[in-house]
Order: sequence, then structure tokens, then C-alpha cells
Amino acid sequence: MAHFHTFREPDPFATIEVRPSPVERLARYLLTQLAAWLGPKLQRMASFLFEEFRRGLLAAALLGFALVAAVYGAFYLIDLAIVALDMWLPHWASLSIIAGALLLPALIAATLGVWQLSRMKLVRGTVAGLAQVGVLLWSLTRPMPAEAEAERRVP
Repeated sequence: MAHFHTFREPDPFATIEVRPSPVERLARYLLTQLAAWLGPKLQRMASFLFEEFRRGLLAAALLGFALVAAVYGAFYLIDLAIVALDMWLPHWASLSIIAGALLLPALIAATLGVWQLSRMKLVRGTVAGLAQVGVLLWSLTRPMPAEAEAERRVP
């Protein structure tokens, strides 16, 4: 009688016990020790950061409301000054005086701000690069000189 070898498929649901190697056991041990040491510190840091975020969000909301209220208050104050000046001057003159009184400090602040920006090294490098890009774009929009155009046509 002939003997046939039969091939059995392994059970895909069978569990295979794999023992961790000593390196893997050491890594797991070190990780658990590190987690035990860092865990409370990370929780304290997370609660601190959450409190700081909450406090910053509240401050931003309050400052946003204060900014809106200040802008509206400034508009009403400017309107009050215009109406008060209208009693003695024509309307256009009172508007001119108030506009000049508002634009003069804005001009001074803008000048000082641009001066401070020009002293920053990063801004100077960025402005120099943008100037070179501007010169390149300007040269691309200009017509070519006659001799350069003639050289381009000759093979």
C-alpha cells in the first residue's frame, strides 16, 4: 500500500507564544520605569499648559472686547471734537483739524516703526532680496535693446 504525505494547513486562529528576548524585556522595563518617572511630571506640565492656555484665551477675549470698545469710544470722541469745533469753525475746517491731529502721531509712529524694522537684520536681508526680484521683474517687462534683439535673431 502506498503511503501518501498529507499537507495540513496551519490553524490561522491558533495562538503562538513568543517569548520576548532579553533586549526586548530590558527595553520594556526601562520604558515602564521612564513612564513612572515622567508620568507625574508630564501631568503637571499638561495641567500647567492647560491653565496657561485658558488664561491666555480669557485674556485675548477680554482684550478683544476692550479693543472694540476703545475703537467705538474713539470714534465717538472724535465726533464730539468735530461737533465742538463746528460751533466756532466751518465743518470742513473742524474735520481738517481733527484729521491732522490724528494723522500726525500716526505718521510719527509709522516712521519710528519703519526705522526699527530697518534695523533688523532679517528684514534687511528680505528687503534686499525683494529688491533684486523687483529689478528682475522690471527688466523682464522692459523691451529688449536693438542690439540684443539682433543677436537673438542671428543663429
